[in-house]
Amino acid sequence: MFHRLKTQAGRARDALHKQADEPVFGNIDAVTGFRRFFLRRLKRVSGEWTLVFMARNFKRLAVLAHSRVDKGDPRKSRRIRQNRLFPTG
Repeated sequence: MFHRLKTQAGRARDALHKQADEPVFGNIDAVTGFRRFFLRRLKRVSGEWTLVFMARNFKRLAVLAHSRVDKGDPRKSRRIRQNRLFPTG
């Protein structure tokens, strides 16, 4: 391990291991209250996990779309918000 950390490529790879995935899972736990799976078997659990992550991603998209809305004219803000979430073509 020490030899790997001596090289620049080894240090870069080790830096990737220091990244934390846990804030995403902490948000799912705190915001949605999802703490355990209610279904059994891998196929059903993966479907339940997909639903949880879809809900998280939709919530994140809504927050991002709302934060980018122009705060000036309320009619313009509504129009921008609708076009970003549901583009009409």
